[in-house]
Amino acid sequence: MNPRDSLRPESGPFARVLEHVAQDWELDADSPRLLRDGHNHVYEARTPGGEPLIVKVTDGALREAVDLESELFWLAGLAERGCAVPTPVPARDGRSFASYQDGERTFHAALFQRLEGNTLDRPDPAIWDNPVFQREFGRLLGQLHRATDEIDFPPRLVRKQWYQDVEMMVPPTMPPVYDAGVISQMHAHQQKMRALADQATPPAYGLSHCDLIGPNVLRDGDRLWMLDFEMGCQHWRVIELAVLVLFFHVLLVWKLPDSSPETVHTLLQNLLAGYRQEHALDAAQLEMLPDTIGLRESFVYMVARPTPEKWDAAIENRNCTWRETVTDIEERWRNGRPSYDLDLHGL
Repeated sequence: MNPRDSLRPESGPFARVLEHVAQDWELDADSPRLLRDGHNHVYEARTPGGEPLIVKVTDGALREAVDLESELFWLAGLAERGCAVPTPVPARDGRSFASYQDGERTFHAALFQRLEGNTLDRPDPAIWDNPVFQREFGRLLGQLHRATDEIDFPPRLVRKQWYQDVEMMVPPTMPPVYDAGVISQMHAHQQKMRALADQATPPAYGLSHCDLIGPNVLRDGDRLWMLDFEMGCQHWRVIELAVLVLFFHVLLVWKLPDSSPETVHTLLQNLLAGYRQEHALDAAQLEMLPDTIGLRESFVYMVARPTPEKWDAAIENRNCTWRETVTDIEERWRNGRPSYDLDLHGL
């Protein structure tokens, strides 16, 4: 199939890049099929022998080559240590990725093994409220952090601090579409956390995935795989727990139907039981959980508030509209960083 058949007109450069990728990785030129577009265009493809692969093409204006190189180095190190991550596939000349020019634009491409199974996009209580699943997922997170700490990154490939990603940071003023009072509270919270980050030390603080929610978790039978490490950065390690609590117990759009302070406490108990089999995480680290949830919710608000209807169209498995969700976020933040009704006692 011609890859251009699946693409919007403005995606033409990505299709042209695919033609170069097919040569450099020796792919069946007619096999690429678009799976997802956005900051990255993700395709499935096959070698002439039928081996399935994933192709990720990134706009160089949105991501530097060194960021992709760092991600691939990280993934290779994790795979060597037995972590459940997709293995990068080198080009025929041994390169881990390639950069291409299309007019004045630069694009980067990397290939990965194609995994079987399905991503856990749907907020399904049968999965996310299952104690066995929660403990196994926690163990996976602990293994990720333990293995990451064993990898010796060259200085130029060390991942950025969370506050160095300008897209994650809330400026003191924003366009009128945003609630000015909410933006003021979120900005103040980020500035407080920015100052605290300078004092943070391992193992409580270190390279983390930062986005391990349903679309980035793949399930193949009883095995779980971790996907899409692009947002990985230096952060408080409890950010992994914060993301789960935020998406499945705070945000209306995905919130599990039986969510309550009791179910969140049980979730954290089970996640930590698994996590601590692989990596340390003490009560002092857990005290950072509400603050890290606040950081991630601020980012969600910045992204979703201008065009909630776009996110309604993009995300099918949701409980309500994104407009309702951003309104709920605004109500929660008007008086400062929320507490999120977390019971951390005994964890």
